[in-house]
Amino acid sequence: MVKKQSKELIYKDIIANVIREKSLSLLLGTTIVIIGIIFLIFFLQKNSPSTITTKNVSKKITITPPILTNINRYLVSEGDYLWKIAEENYGSGFNAYDIAKANNINDPNFIYKGQTLIIPKVTPKIPTRGEIIEAKTERVLKQDTNYTIQTGDYLWKIASEFYGDGYGWVRIAKANNLTDPNIIYSGNTLFIPR
Repeated sequence: MVKKQSKELIYKDIIANVIREKSLSLLLGTTIVIIGIIFLIFFLQKNSPSTITTKNVSKKITITPPILTNINRYLVSEGDYLWKIAEENYGSGFNAYDIAKANNINDPNFIYKGQTLIIPKVTPKIPTRGEIIEAKTERVLKQDTNYTIQTGDYLWKIASEFYGDGYGWVRIAKANNLTDPNIIYSGNTLFIPR
């Protein structure tokens, strides 16, 4: 019986030792985790952006859209194109870019009849409409004439020769219904209006 009791005591001692060892490990592990959490919180607070506390103030904010005054609008008709519209509104076809930009037109060749365009208030560029000033050339026209295109000619050069002003190319392009004023061929004849 002594052997039985001593075996029981030995088992009890073994179990108590295991519990002590495990509780010691459990206690040590818990302590390490708590210390780790404290360092983590401290580190995050130190490196986080500072927060600003504000008082809860309620204000009524009214947003009103801007009042657009004196906006000119243009209704596109059959045969209109941006250069022509710019000349009518600014006296300069070069303002066609401003109209295209104000209306988010990516392709200035694509406008359609019935479309409403915003005509922005901008400074007119170099005039392309109106009377061309005589004086700067010997070939100032006294009457309408025809001109045979030579190799190396382009509309600006031709307009400079006949009108004394390169911007007269627009007049020549319109009179000859040129779809692309950059393309002219030597040997062809252009009508040069007075």
